[in-house]
Amino acid sequence: MLFLLALRRLVEARGGVSKIAAETELNRETRYRTLSERGNPTISTTKKIINAAGIHFAELTG
Repeated sequence: MLFLLALRRLVEARGGVSKIAAETELNRETRYRTLSERGNPTISTTKKIINAAGIHFAELTG
């Protein structure tokens, strides 16, 4: 739950849900449900939102 709160605040700081919407191509209901206190997002949805907020993860190769 703490992660979702941090993600929601990051989205707000980066222009809000409306700006992220255009970049993620997720419908309105999915975005708000994902970032709600009771959100239970999939990895795919979470990754889209994180990337749209400007955070990118590097893949580690072994």
